[in-house]
Amino acid sequence: MRPELFARQIEWLARKGYDTWPASRYVQALVERARLPDRVVVLTFDDGYTSVLEAALPILRARGACATVFLVTGAVGERPRWTTSVTEQVLTWEGARRAASDGLEFESHTHTHPFLDEASDECVQAEITRSRAELEARGLGRGRIIAWPYGRYAPHLRAAAIQAGYTAGFLDDFYWSHRRNPDLFCLNRIPVNPDLGVFGVAFSLGKGVEVWNWLRERLGPASRRRQRAR
Repeated sequence: MRPELFARQIEWLARKGYDTWPASRYVQALVERARLPDRVVVLTFDDGYTSVLEAALPILRARGACATVFLVTGAVGERPRWTTSVTEQVLTWEGARRAASDGLEFESHTHTHPFLDEASDECVQAEITRSRAELEARGLGRGRIIAWPYGRYAPHLRAAAIQAGYTAGFLDDFYWSHRRNPDLFCLNRIPVNPDLGVFGVAFSLGKGVEVWNWLRERLGPASRRRQRAR
């Protein structure tokens, strides 16, 4: 996402009257079953790369917008070990605290970014417990929300997260099957495709993303069956 495109997208949201909420406020509204405003969005960034502080934060601040960063606490100040497609470093703790003082919220993305759905119970508990503890010790909140690494979620992770003190968890995409899901530990998110420009935001907030993902879930099994038949 180029900074100039991100700026145009945030300006479009402001022009259309959208308010931005941190993830914690959104989750609290869900817990209380409060009525949500018609025009509210939750902006999220995974991992916590330095570009969030250097490129995104000035744009958000200029518009009075807020966002939530799901931080990999064990990679702070380092290059990510879970991907080769990103060359920039993760924020330092000092950078994260500076960003928090400017309005960014920090929540958990585990400690080392593993595939939690494949990990042992001991590993899961260590990953999510340590991540929460690190955030709290560094003065970055209580870490009550988690974004599942790679969007990989399994039902047994819910009990582990509750035991570790979490309130909710986010997926990495919009899934039609979860559009009215009461489980706060598999909340939908909507990736914004930078190739769609400013239209990508309008598409994401409209019914387009719901129709697209409905088709994807319906056609996916059929497509896989055709591939196996070949």
